[in-house]
Amino acid sequence: MPGQQATVAGLGVEIGILQNILHQFKPCLESFQSALAKMKAGTLENSPLIGLLMNQTAIISVELGNIPQAARFFKDEKELTVIVTPAEETRGCNSGKIA
Repeated sequence: MPGQQATVAGLGVEIGILQNILHQFKPCLESFQSALAKMKAGTLENSPLIGLLMNQTAIISVELGNIPQAARFFKDEKELTVIVTPAEETRGCNSGKIA
């Protein structure tokens, strides 16, 4: 069920965060990647949360020394953020004008 898949993905993220705190970077990366797959397959496919998780996954990849993988996650996160957040919303409430 879609809601259950999102819940399981959320739990995977929480486990990954705890693993990160404990400096268990390899299991953290695996938890984050599993959660990303569940989020993309479920109801959170266009959620900004995926971008946040991709960013954290990239940071963990840097911790593990896998720079090419980190670059891919950062690139995917940037592309997703552009799709999810229209340009008008990223400029703030004053539309880029100085008050």
